[in-house]
Amino acid sequence: MNQEKYIRVLEETINKLQEENHELKRKLKSGGRKEKLNTRTKAYMRLDKEAGATIRDLAEKYECSIGLVHKTLNEGKEVSTMDKVLDFEILNKDDARYSKMAAQQMFSRNKI
Repeated sequence: MNQEKYIRVLEETINKLQEENHELKRKLKSGGRKEKLNTRTKAYMRLDKEAGATIRDLAEKYECSIGLVHKTLNEGKEVSTMDKVLDFEILNKDDARYSKMAAQQMFSRNKI
């Protein structure tokens, strides 16, 4: 009887470890491709477009396809006003490339 109890405990431990192993493997999977453009680059791209750059120009500048530029800009259409402010703040933390004038241009052209 003692041996049966020991076997049951071992089987339960094995099951728990298998479940834990399965969960850890699931968490390790990245779930797709890595994004080519990070958040900061996307924000710069939106601001460049607002400043008058063409999609072809942006594709050359950021070394990506025209389709990716188009997709990134279309994602930006759904961005709220607060997200635009946050994008601008992200850009200005490290880079003074865009001034207040660029921010005003960005807000004046969009539906705010």
